[in-house]
Amino acid sequence: MKRHTFNLAIIAIASLTIMMGCRSKSVSDDTGTQTTDTGTAIIDADLDGVPVELDCDDHNNTLGAVSEDEDCDGTLTAYDCDDLDETLGAVSEDEDCDGVLTADDCDDGDSESTIVAEDGDCDGWLTADDCNDSDHHIYTGAPETLDDGIDQDCDGGDDVTCVGNYEVTVDSDSQMVALEYCAAITGYLAIYYNAALTNLDGLSNLTTVWGDLEISSNAALTNVEGLSSLTTVGGYLYLGYNSALTNLDGLSSFTDVGGYLYIRNNAALTNVDGLSSLTNLLVLDIESNPALTNVDGLSSIVSMPGYLNIRYNAALTNVDGLSSLTEVGDDLYIFGNDSLCQDSVDDLIASCTIYGSVYTYDNLDTCP
Repeated sequence: MKRHTFNLAIIAIASLTIMMGCRSKSVSDDTGTQTTDTGTAIIDADLDGVPVELDCDDHNNTLGAVSEDEDCDGTLTAYDCDDLDETLGAVSEDEDCDGVLTADDCDDGDSESTIVAEDGDCDGWLTADDCNDSDHHIYTGAPETLDDGIDQDCDGGDDVTCVGNYEVTVDSDSQMVALEYCAAITGYLAIYYNAALTNLDGLSNLTTVWGDLEISSNAALTNVEGLSSLTTVGGYLYLGYNSALTNLDGLSSFTDVGGYLYIRNNAALTNVDGLSSLTNLLVLDIESNPALTNVDGLSSIVSMPGYLNIRYNAALTNVDGLSSLTEVGDDLYIFGNDSLCQDSVDDLIASCTIYGSVYTYDNLDTCP
């Protein structure tokens, strides 16, 4: 009996040993292969706790699971500019997510902004197009500070105040060149009797003429676009006998004339739309422009202290462009306009206060 008891004890110990071996935890070898209790192999070469089939890179333990970093760029989905684009990183390093790091971006809140490598002063102009890429106040078209010796707008020179009176006559190119950087003229400017002058492009920097401005008897002048910066004439503005001039579009910035505005004897002039910004003047005088059909460009004029004269404009059909006019401080003359509907004239007279006399006749009595 003792012998059988000993054998049973040995069997029990062996069974217990086998059972304990079945319950052992998974074991990892040097290659990162783990074996579970059931004998299943799990490969995790970088030992970051993510199995190879779920890992961005199983040989780089800084990259985790694809489920948390879809483009596997090392930035978790919640903090990634675009988790489907590995070229875009963390929002913390590229706020506007344009692919340029904050330190290299001129404005990291604007994805359309330039970058420091291409725009050194971050003024929006690339180095190749900027005349001074170390100063953000200097770029093409920048506002100019008069007479400071600095070319802020990169047009080749500083805008200056030109003292005295100036005349451009007899097709003198040198006279026009001398005015290239004049932003203000303290006296008058007269441009007349230039048979070959076609444009006023040399005056593109001019904003103010303190005295009178006369542009007359320039037979080839087709436009005044060179005056696009002009805002103010302190004296009168005279536009007359420019037989090829068809419009005044170049005066779109013009707002003030201290004296009379004369528009006379311009044979090809069809409209005055370019004067749409004009608000202040002393007198309006429009006479003998045979191709002028309307005055629609004068809609911003509300009052004038002096007289209003519109006469001998054969193609003029209406004066509806003066519908904003409420006050004329002196006499009103509207007559001798063969195509001008008198009803339009009567409507204008009825809508504004006229402190002088009214002279209106020889317009078109029978309106279309």
